[in-house]
Amino acid sequence: MKALTPKTVLATLLLAALPGSAQAATVPLRSLLESSPGNLGSIRLDGSYFVVSKKAGTKSLLLGVGTDGLYLNRVDTVTVAAQKEYLTPEERAVFRRAVIDVSLKCFNLRAERQAAINTWLDRQNASSLRDVQTDFGPMTLRFIRELSDDGQYWTFVRLSRTGKPGVSPWLNYCTP
Repeated sequence: MKALTPKTVLATLLLAALPGSAQAATVPLRSLLESSPGNLGSIRLDGSYFVVSKKAGTKSLLLGVGTDGLYLNRVDTVTVAAQKEYLTPEERAVFRRAVIDVSLKCFNLRAERQAAINTWLDRQNASSLRDVQTDFGPMTLRFIRELSDDGQYWTFVRLSRTGKPGVSPWLNYCTP
């Protein structure tokens, strides 16, 4: 066995510091939304859907979350829903936080897009029944507000992205 010289140690440290191949970062979708502030609990309805309760001011807001699309057991489409017509400012903050968390962690979106997404979501919340979508770089947000047959209003945001989760440039992704 060779003795380590200062030159060998330095070379080893420099090689370790060089950027290697990019590693994908994964997180389970339910864990992501449970770990954010104001979590009051969650329950899985089936393999694709769960409900999470969040503190919104002095009340709570139930968010339904569905993994609508998978690619190799990696989430490529997510829907976040609230059984409300118009969200109060506190509820909007909770709803936006969930959409932003999914955007950043599951869809590998850059944090610089956060303000634009928040503004767009607030603008859609102020409108009546609608179905509208827009792109934020490689990610598409679709905002849907509808009245169901039983008279309940629902607000949905569906997130999807071009590309394949876990494959460059979409390295960070979520699992169901």
